[in-house]
Amino acid sequence: MSSGHSNEINQVKVNKSGKLLASCSDDWTARIWKTSVVQEAGFICETATLLEGHRHQVSGVYWCPPGGPNDPEIVAT
Repeated sequence: MSSGHSNEINQVKVNKSGKLLASCSDDWTARIWKTSVVQEAGFICETATLLEGHRHQVSGVYWCPPGGPNDPEIVAT
């Protein structure tokens, strides 16, 4: 498991359910974080997915809402 971004984080967005965060960074990556509620501590995040392959710093991340009730959410960078 990766510990996180290695450079400045440019944006963080939460998905509609509030269970996933997407972040993007000057380290040329975006990440999708799975959140868990922890009593007394608020919530914690663990990296679920690392999105590599960008050719430059990633300045924006967006959740695209599903078209139907069984459609997956899509992250755009």
